[in-house]
Amino acid sequence: IGEPTVGLYGLANNPNVATVTLPNDGTGPSTTFASKTPEQVLRDMNSIAYAVSRSTLHAYNTKLIAVPPSVWDQIVNRILSASGTTQSVLTTFRQNQEQMDGNTKVHIAPGLEWAGTGGVPLVIAYNDRPDYIKYLKTGMKRRPPHQTVAGTQSAMYCYTGGVLIKQA
Repeated sequence: IGEPTVGLYGLANNPNVATVTLPNDGTGPSTTFASKTPEQVLRDMNSIAYAVSRSTLHAYNTKLIAVPPSVWDQIVNRILSASGTTQSVLTTFRQNQEQMDGNTKVHIAPGLEWAGTGGVPLVIAYNDRPDYIKYLKTGMKRRPPHQTVAGTQSAMYCYTGGVLIKQA
């Protein structure tokens, strides 16, 4: 997810990553999957999957879609009955993707549950080509001991890193 206050961006908050605004046509009105019909959720998933292709002028397709657990529940447990099938949104979405390019995978990413603006769930669609997305990570670093408020000393071991995104 990154920490933009120190100049380290992750895939979820990088300013070079295109965003998709879903229709505000759920109950309420709302953009959440929980407030939408299964058919609207499928339409939104297709729109999210198409975002990479659209933002790269059709040079690349979406290969991965990362969803938080709350969204995973909505796409796995909601059944598309109005369209005459008895399949889940995810099953139908995967079948649609197979007909298009056959490579889009959906996976759970718990860290996205509160990663959206205002602490809402965030869904990310991306192409993980290593020549366009590089995950930068340093080796283990040791911060020197420092004096704490209570008068004790502590040292910290940590990794630092970020995401380098090359624009197409």
